[in-house]
Amino acid sequence: MGCVSSMKSDPSSQTRNFNKQNRDPIQKLHIQNENFQDISQSITLTETFTMLSSENQSDLPKSNNSAPGDGEINDYEKGMTLSKKNSGFKWQDVDLTSLLSNLNLEDGSTYWWDVVDKLRVKERPIIRAETERKGWKTVRLFVSSTFKDMWAEREYLAKRVFPELREWCEMRKLRLVECDLRWGVPKDADTNQTLSACLSEIDRCKEDNGIPYLLTLLGERYGWVPDAEVVPDDIKSRYKWIPGMSVTSLEIFTGGYWDRNPKALYLLRSPEILKQIKDSTERALFEEEDIRSQESLKILKGKLLENYREQVKEYNCDLEKVEDTKMHLSGLEEFGRVVLDHFKTHIDYQYPADSLGKEISIAEIQRGEHETFMIQRSEVLLGRDKIISSIKDYLKTDATKSVPLALIGSAGAGKSALVAYTAKYCTQQADYKTFYHFVGATSLSTDLYLVLARFFMEFLPAQEKMPENIEDMIRFTPTMIQKAWEFAKDDGFKKIVILIDALNQMDDESDAHSLIWLPRVLPAGVRIIVSTLEGKCLNSLREHPVGNLEIVVEPLGLGIRKMIAKSILEDYSKKLDEEQMEILVNKEDAGRPLWLTVACEELRVFGEFRKLTQKTRDLPDDLPGLLKVVMQRIVNEYGKDLVMSTLCLIETSRFGLTEPELLELLAIHPPLPTNGMAHSIVMAENTKLPMAQWALVYLGLKKFLRPCGSFGGGKLDFYHRTISKVVREVYLNDKSTRNWWHQRLAKYFDNCTDIERKAEELPYHLECSQDRDGLKAALLEWDMFDQLYCESSKPLLMKFWRFVGGYDVAADEYIKQLKSYTTRGDTGQIESMQIRVGWFLVDIGEYDKARQLLEDVLETIESDSEKKKLLEQKAKVLYGIVMLLYRKALQYVYGNNPGYIECRNLGQRYATLCFQLHTENWPKMDNYLGHVVTVCGYFVPEALEEAREIFQHTGDKQGLAQVLYMMGEREQYNSDLSIPTKLFSHSAVLCMSSFGKFNLHTARCYQLFGQMYWNNTLGRRRQDVPADAMARCLDLYKKELEILEEVLGPIHPTCIRSREDVIIILQNLGRNEESEELQKQQPAEHSAVAN
Repeated sequence: MGCVSSMKSDPSSQTRNFNKQNRDPIQKLHIQNENFQDISQSITLTETFTMLSSENQSDLPKSNNSAPGDGEINDYEKGMTLSKKNSGFKWQDVDLTSLLSNLNLEDGSTYWWDVVDKLRVKERPIIRAETERKGWKTVRLFVSSTFKDMWAEREYLAKRVFPELREWCEMRKLRLVECDLRWGVPKDADTNQTLSACLSEIDRCKEDNGIPYLLTLLGERYGWVPDAEVVPDDIKSRYKWIPGMSVTSLEIFTGGYWDRNPKALYLLRSPEILKQIKDSTERALFEEEDIRSQESLKILKGKLLENYREQVKEYNCDLEKVEDTKMHLSGLEEFGRVVLDHFKTHIDYQYPADSLGKEISIAEIQRGEHETFMIQRSEVLLGRDKIISSIKDYLKTDATKSVPLALIGSAGAGKSALVAYTAKYCTQQADYKTFYHFVGATSLSTDLYLVLARFFMEFLPAQEKMPENIEDMIRFTPTMIQKAWEFAKDDGFKKIVILIDALNQMDDESDAHSLIWLPRVLPAGVRIIVSTLEGKCLNSLREHPVGNLEIVVEPLGLGIRKMIAKSILEDYSKKLDEEQMEILVNKEDAGRPLWLTVACEELRVFGEFRKLTQKTRDLPDDLPGLLKVVMQRIVNEYGKDLVMSTLCLIETSRFGLTEPELLELLAIHPPLPTNGMAHSIVMAENTKLPMAQWALVYLGLKKFLRPCGSFGGGKLDFYHRTISKVVREVYLNDKSTRNWWHQRLAKYFDNCTDIERKAEELPYHLECSQDRDGLKAALLEWDMFDQLYCESSKPLLMKFWRFVGGYDVAADEYIKQLKSYTTRGDTGQIESMQIRVGWFLVDIGEYDKARQLLEDVLETIESDSEKKKLLEQKAKVLYGIVMLLYRKALQYVYGNNPGYIECRNLGQRYATLCFQLHTENWPKMDNYLGHVVTVCGYFVPEALEEAREIFQHTGDKQGLAQVLYMMGEREQYNSDLSIPTKLFSHSAVLCMSSFGKFNLHTARCYQLFGQMYWNNTLGRRRQDVPADAMARCLDLYKKELEILEEVLGPIHPTCIRSREDVIIILQNLGRNEESEELQKQQPAEHSAVAN
């Protein structure tokens, strides 16, 4: 540390140094009669401070840059992020050794107070308010205090202040995490772990909230001062620790003082309280006896007074007793009020209560999360110049046929960094419109529907209607990409670039790995770049009609390996000798950036330098093996059972876990499965793992974790799939163990009051643990049903019921549940519940039960009521009944089927009522009205004209396409055959452009168009039909069959009906051989031709 004194000397030497330096800081803080006061208002304190400044200017330098009102809230400015105002000077960038050597102190000794003001930023930061946000945000409040003397205040904070502040935050969708590391410090934690845990928590506060929320409590103790020789060099370098600094003072400097933190609050307890302790032995527990620490504490308080008067508050309290080395205090009410007022004011400014009323869109949130990931992964990319050049050539080429480019390599080879770098490059090109998606970067990033929905929302106009389910979305994707390219060209772009990283990590529930969503032909200006491992995804791409190019991401060269290793280790003041470096970079997997990064992290924390060469040799050559070794070390050094429990909880969770959730889960006993495997938990109410223990666990696992979602809840998850696989292999290697963890999470989330998180996690864990009864009970809870029954999660709700026992079970159970509500007299929202359940039964095809339920609701609603609520309920009920009759009618092949006749008769009656009610009470050109009227138009043809007018006005091409083919069906027997022909032709064009080819609406249009030719050729044998009418008919029915086979599968009843239609047409055309070939594909028994 150059000329920095180690501060290790005998007491007499300390006294001589103290007298020699003539340090005479504040000897006593004068306290006025009030319990609590702003120190800046104390005349005695101000006079004392003035005396201190004038007498000791050489020893206690006063900053020329201090600004009045450092803590005033009115100096904030609105915006979204922390201002870059201080970007010209950062204390983190200062070379402390050089700074100290330039001081040229006469006696060669340096004290921390000679240096700290040199590290203060020149101007106060400007905190910009987040005026728009969606979802939850984490607020971290760091509590810095000494341990022995502040027990009572911390108890008061934990039991009285923080619960109130937490409740206040939750009303604003803010998760408060109070970081009080004085509780639960592991007894076996060494200096490095203790310092790293405390300081890394402050770093986390900065990551989450820009400038940290810091609460400092100071009494008459300075705190633990570690010896210089045991403080790691990287701590000294990174956090500017100087001998003589206590851990508490370093927290103050790094969390508040050096950054001129306006959100910090410094509370000084009156020293008068100690006079009430008569026993000198007891009093000694709460005040410093070491003269150097006394001196340091007084100077620390003086500097806070000098530079942050508005943020320094002094408080009085009363002593009740001293017991078990703890002071029990009373009169802390004003203390608590000041803490609440300060942090409510600053939190409310940074995260205004009305910011949730100005929510940014889901697309903006998702794009922001992927942008954050892209920026992080693109920061450093070494040794890939050749690949980058090839990628740029691919992007720039103007070939008439565009094919996807695949980056192929093993796990950890650096594919994500290449994709991120390319994404960053593309966003900087003015004529490129870029979409980038990193699978696994956020909790929802592995869902194919949501990936495609992101593209839809970013590239298509707002008036375009997005497909509501994965099947329709997949079929629409080729059309979507084509339309996106056309819109991009109109806006002046020359290329659309689509980048998807880790394609193989996509959920395969929708057969995403088969790449059925990928267009068979790409528009000339579209470039698609994906990264993937060997396996199903890559094989599907190689076999896909669109074709592909491939770039293999080879291992890094030796020179680049050395450069990366040197760079990583230098950040921690570490260096390998030539032999050690050669051993490291010649390991089998050293060419994989992830292996090299993990290996360097492992070496830099190894404490025995003489054994470092052997340690390097012993590192496993492969990435999974290395991760296992590192993971086991972290388990041993950072909390054993707690670390293993954290790994298992994160891995078995569905979307990762928030920090508050982990703190509660880790407090449950037993922490790990026992031999008997029977699952029982013991958890006291409001019990959480002490923050100090969690800080140590997080410190050990930090390199493996990433916060999931920078805009919202901040759920923790593994940042690389290989880590996840290793955790499963080591700690979750059998089904019974995995079930145990799923049961634990199920029991935890069963008691969760946050319904969004409960709906995300609870059903998933009940399904994974094969608990059908538990899952059924959860799905029958009204809040759960209400949360899951929306467009984004409705397919998941249906999937859960299929697991429980099927849709018929779902219908029976919900109807039974609704009856129990009625029996208990729960009539408040009963009609609303019945209507939503009725619509769900329509969605799952339980038409008869849905109709009975909705008709019962209709009877209970007074038709002459003027209450708008009842009017809306009646409209929803009628629309639901008409919808189910429409869908049920489409199941029948022939019009003389009794079931079809019943649907038509009932449909005409209900559709007339529905049409009348909606047209009388809804805005005339409302898109919702158009869709209602369209369905009514199946039974009441005159409604179709109004629907067409609405969709033409609103520009809803999908709605218009549906109306036109329904009008074509209505006009199919018109004396002028050109009228229905034009309607069908127009509808077909709109269907192809709006729905895409492989869509049920497109198939329906072709079927009705073909039916027109059939009925008018063979049925009525009109003379005005074209000579090739039957050929046209056959072509249209074949198109319908192709779509249905792709969408529904070859054995679906509707597909069987369509194939039978084609067979009949072929037979009428005398093409018997073709009809016989198709007949072979039909089941031996089917009802397609039954009346």
